Amino acid sequence: MGLVSADIAPMFTQALEHPDDVAIVEPSGTWTWAEAGEAVARTANALVNVHLGVGGRVAVIGENAASTLIVSAAAVLAGVGTILVNQYLTPAEIAHMLVDGNAGLLWADESHATVAEIAVEKAPDVRLLQATAGDEWVKYVAEAPTTAPSIDRPMDTDLGYTSGTSGRPKGVIVPREPARTVRERLELAERHHSVGLGPHLVAGPLYHGGPHAAVGLLLMGTPVVLIGRFDALRALDAINRHRIATSVMVPTHFARMLQLDKDDRSRFDVTSLRLVVHTGSPCPEVVKRAMLEWFGPILRETYGGIESGVIAGIDTAEWLGHPGSTGRAVSPYELMILDESHTECDIGEDGLVFVRDPTGVGITYRNDPEKTAAAHIAPGVFTLGDYGHLDSEGYLYLTTRRDDLVLSGGVNVYPAEAEAALLEYPAVTDSACIGVPDDDLGEHLIGVVTVSDSSVSANDILSFCRMQIAQHKVPRELHIVATIPRNAMGKVERNLLRNEYAARVASN
Repeated sequence: MGLVSADIAPMFTQALEHPDDVAIVEPSGTWTWAEAGEAVARTANALVNVHLGVGGRVAVIGENAASTLIVSAAAVLAGVGTILVNQYLTPAEIAHMLVDGNAGLLWADESHATVAEIAVEKAPDVRLLQATAGDEWVKYVAEAPTTAPSIDRPMDTDLGYTSGTSGRPKGVIVPREPARTVRERLELAERHHSVGLGPHLVAGPLYHGGPHAAVGLLLMGTPVVLIGRFDALRALDAINRHRIATSVMVPTHFARMLQLDKDDRSRFDVTSLRLVVHTGSPCPEVVKRAMLEWFGPILRETYGGIESGVIAGIDTAEWLGHPGSTGRAVSPYELMILDESHTECDIGEDGLVFVRDPTGVGITYRNDPEKTAAAHIAPGVFTLGDYGHLDSEGYLYLTTRRDDLVLSGGVNVYPAEAEAALLEYPAVTDSACIGVPDDDLGEHLIGVVTVSDSSVSANDILSFCRMQIAQHKVPRELHIVATIPRNAMGKVERNLLRNEYAARVASN
């Protein structure tokens, strides 16, 4: 291999000094450091040669597999910004991200080739790179040199997308303060809390910010284990078999592992774990205590968003002294709780959670100045729309969500997106959706509609809805009602809907 370890990422040092050690594990097999290093180097050079101008990005859509990890790592070395694409989105939703995010390229693995082809038809300026055997892109990578590009190359910015109340995903730059060069990006990756601890398990989808950290860990020479879509038994087997040290999970992952039979759980040795970060939604206290009893005091909870990064965090020792908290503010942020008039609340009093960023950066939603402005009350002072309170030591306790954001299995789901899709059905005259408690997912979405044709069934409408938006955004259940409660301003009275749902559950 034509690699110079002094000038490139630590993964290439591993490739030179420990070529036969395992770098990546996936369901179909393993990759040695030599194999992974060569694949990343070749792909990085190929991206350099096909990249379409400064500021253009490569969108990545793929399963939790080595190919997705490799192309994402290669993009970093090439200085090419990426767009993290949820593989469950529809072609129209993906096309919006391609256009909005200034994508020049769309890389797709074999399982998403058809969706990718339809998406680029709606975004004609985007070139499709298919990781399909025999495809032109695969041949092009195979012929690329194995000498990694200079890390002093300029680094374009990455984009992540978060759902918006308008029904359109909103782009945000990640990380919040992007690196100017590839070297700076690698230095940022080197500071990740999981570096140097041991093999890393990818539990969530790679298009999420937390799991996507595996890209930087690979570049830092950390072995990465992929199990495909999360399965509790596969995850535990991987921890046991590969002596996993770190992972990023959501409370739903914990719940599903705890649902396993105790005899099944006892078969797996989890003592290699040194740090499991959990995020996505507050973890129920009963679940967290059960996980601490099982995994030991190695859990760290974080609160934040893709647009802000981590705002607050709490380790096991702190949490045991402040159960239910999502932690204290992390630098450079400061937390404050304000009421609707933006007056600071008393200790223990619920209000809207605001974050002060002393740097003045705040948060920015791409191509949406109105949403950006609505999130701020002053330069650098913003909210993600959560309600909660602080205790006397500055620990944050979240209570509910503004704008009725639903967190289902760690995934953000906005009712407005499903409501808009339901209204596209010809016979639907009104629609509303709410989140309701779910022992497994935390919450799931249910919907109510009014219709103009009594012969229409809820299944008919849901089947139609599944063709309009991604599966995880479709209501789990749908009820046809006579009227949907709205106030004088025309806004849905969601609390009434929640009360009706609770009464219906109680009577069953």
